[in-house]
Amino acid sequence: MPLPVTVYRWDDDQAPQILSGNTSEVLNVLKKCLVEGYGDKQPLGWTVAFEETGAAPKIAFRNDTTKGGSGSYGIFKGRNATDDDQGVECQAAMSMTSFDDLLLAGNKQGFRVIKKNNQYDTDKWILIGTAVGFYFFGDYLDKYSNAIIKPLAGLYCGDLKTSLNGDVGRFICVSHFISKTPLYPTGTDGTKWHGSINYLQDATSSELSGIELLLPQTDGVKLIKYSVINRAKEVFSTDPLSKTTILHSLPVVAKDNEVDSDNTESKQSLKAPWFRGEFPGLFLSEFVFDKELLWPATINMIGGSYFLLRNPDKNNGSLMLIKLGEWDV
Repeated sequence: MPLPVTVYRWDDDQAPQILSGNTSEVLNVLKKCLVEGYGDKQPLGWTVAFEETGAAPKIAFRNDTTKGGSGSYGIFKGRNATDDDQGVECQAAMSMTSFDDLLLAGNKQGFRVIKKNNQYDTDKWILIGTAVGFYFFGDYLDKYSNAIIKPLAGLYCGDLKTSLNGDVGRFICVSHFISKTPLYPTGTDGTKWHGSINYLQDATSSELSGIELLLPQTDGVKLIKYSVINRAKEVFSTDPLSKTTILHSLPVVAKDNEVDSDNTESKQSLKAPWFRGEFPGLFLSEFVFDKELLWPATINMIGGSYFLLRNPDKNNGSLMLIKLGEWDV
């Protein structure tokens, strides 16, 4: 079912700002976009299921079940359990009764929006989403070349575009695609890359093999380990004509030797299918866009307009785009 996409930006009228990079500021941006709205921007229609404010802010959002959403939870809190600027932890859960009681929860992920008033600032935020899923980015105003390797923030939270009807476990919250550990590498603000979905566009097969995304079975009985393919056309088709495709999606596939609760291997299972689904609206291009473009850029192509994501690797052009207008979910 297609759902309309809304774009929220730091430079919108009355948009919330990130002035320090503290957890509470990042959570406020998410809440304004998802639940409350600001200026003339209406919210996406999510709800707040649980929230704690004060010295250790945290919040759990649910997507809109009336628009086909799973109703699962995206949980956000400070990585240090305080309201500091050292990053936000995010996690999906199929259900929860409190922040300490999660049912069928995914891996903890991390991202950080930096505001130090120096060359590493990534406080210019953009959120692109629907009633059932959203992308969030912390970036900066400059050419796409990323010449000094700033650590970007980028995540997806919401339902996958699933391969099976009735998939109750399709909700995911993920920012970290290079490997599952260490979640927060040591180093200075300049060398920490923290975690960003932007890295998918240049990740190698060996790097992707380290990914472990936990998703509940389609019936919500057991957690299954999944990974991502960023060169899908070579896996799903041997047809030479497929090589002419300009854009292709990013499938989520089961890791080797995964079995469902009936001990059926994923490639034969309908409860833990090998091909679980795709990230809605997210595509990789078969050609590289000009790194001299200024962020944020919109690319107009046949079939619609696309927001171009920055490549976090130094001086490399960008390959990844998010479709605007509407997503099939």
